[in-house]
Amino acid sequence: MSHSERDSNSFSLEKLRKTHLPIVWDMQKSETLITWSERQFVESYDNVYVLLSGNKEIVGFTVILENPPDAEIHNLFICNELRGRGLGKILFKQAIQMLSAEVENLYLEVSEDNNIAIALYKSLGFEEIGARKNYYRKGSTASNAIIMHLLI
Repeated sequence: MSHSERDSNSFSLEKLRKTHLPIVWDMQKSETLITWSERQFVESYDNVYVLLSGNKEIVGFTVILENPPDAEIHNLFICNELRGRGLGKILFKQAIQMLSAEVENLYLEVSEDNNIAIALYKSLGFEEIGARKNYYRKGSTASNAIIMHLLI
């Protein structure tokens, strides 16, 4: 990916369309941690935003539920092969711009094992405010969720 492709202006965030759903579903199935069911995506349809590259390829997505003055990020995903290139930050910053003006607080939960995501969220100003014991499960393995908050 060239420098110009990493420019946030090369990407756009838009509401999920029905044609995007199978692509988003396939993308997240490759995730090694807990994944959403197809039913959860359908039920969250109005709260899903996809990050599109300049050539309109889906490179990531996020699910944000608003209940002003609060909002929660329920899912934030970048394609495995594109991780570590700054797209999570681009997705996050564009998602904040999509929030209604009444939103003051943004919350999320992240696995304590996901050091890359935790570092990203801290770099964006999130602070740890709590934890949920054994929240994430994959088979017989469990990890705690760290609850994070950002004042917008």
